[in-house]
Amino acid sequence: MASRLAAAENGNLCRHTHQVYISSITFLAAWYVYVNLSDHSVFDTTHRKDWQALGQIIPKGAKVAAPWDATELYVYAAPQARYLNLLDPVFMAVPYPSAYLIQKNIWNGYEPDVPSTVKTHFDCDYIVFPYRRHIQLYGRLSQDPRAKLLYRGHNALFRLMPDMDKKFMVNWKIIPDNGKWPPEEGDINEKEIYYPSRWIQSDRPTKGISTVPAAIPTQDV
Repeated sequence: MASRLAAAENGNLCRHTHQVYISSITFLAAWYVYVNLSDHSVFDTTHRKDWQALGQIIPKGAKVAAPWDATELYVYAAPQARYLNLLDPVFMAVPYPSAYLIQKNIWNGYEPDVPSTVKTHFDCDYIVFPYRRHIQLYGRLSQDPRAKLLYRGHNALFRLMPDMDKKFMVNWKIIPDNGKWPPEEGDINEKEIYYPSRWIQSDRPTKGISTVPAAIPTQDV
């Protein structure tokens, strides 16, 4: 009898512990969402009109690239769209490290060919982000004829049109810092050359050499 009572008490204790664990996880998840939304001023009445305006512009079913720390906010403002990497960067960084690095370079402003890269690697036609946090990215897109600014408030929303680049140079080779200009054959390590992968996967020729700020166009325009 005593052993049965002890087993029953242990069973009740396990169920109680499990319930407490589930409740704690649920509370922490809700608190995380609340803190993240608060950090982006969702509950600030002065920003509310801005979010409403952004939500009305993003089309239904649009495939949108956005930085993970702000994506919850965009889901709140425009739930009709589809977003990339919503919950946490670990869900991309661990199974898809290459894609995670590409995305990181985009948000850091290091990626020079944003429209083609976003479309090729993430199949997104729109990109939205807090532009003051990503000012270098905003500067790149503002000067890119393949990116159309649809909205700018606290956030910037661009529509990406990578196919509008027939007269836009997209192929280049990176010249080392200690390299000569113009480079001679053998000066550049072909393994370290970066081409937009969209063109690698197509039949378009990837010839021509460019550097920043000097460049040689790859085709007649």
